[in-house]
Amino acid sequence: MSGVTLLLTGWLGVFVMQGGWFANPLLAVTLLLLLMGRYRGAFWTGFLAVLVGLSSLSWYFHSIPADEGVSPTRQLELLYPTLGFFFWLGSLLVGPVSASILARREAEPKATSPIPVVDVRPHP
Repeated sequence: MSGVTLLLTGWLGVFVMQGGWFANPLLAVTLLLLLMGRYRGAFWTGFLAVLVGLSSLSWYFHSIPADEGVSPTRQLELLYPTLGFFFWLGSLLVGPVSASILARREAEPKATSPIPVVDVRPHP
C-alpha cells in the first residue's frame, strides 16, 4: 500500500482497531502550537502523536481485513515497514524535540539575566 493511499484512507483504520493515522492531526496541532510559541503544549501534543504513531506497529500482531467480508484468508499483513514509515515516525519526533529545544532556549536568557540591584541605603 502506498503512503498516499494510507494518508487518504488511514482514518478508516479506527474500524479495525488501528489508530496510528490519527498521529497526523496531532502533528498538525503540535506544529501549530510551536508556531504560536506554546512549547509546553506542543511538547505534550507531540509526545502523544509519537505514541499514537507507534500504535500503528500493532499491525504486526493484528492483521487488517482486505475486504468487507472479513474473510480470514484475505488479510493485509505488515511484513516489514518501508523507509517511508521510518521517515513518518521521524517527522512525528520533530515536534516534541523542537518544543523542548525552543523552550530551553527561551528559558536561558531569563535564567542568566542579571538581577537588578536596588540601592536601599538612605541618601543624605
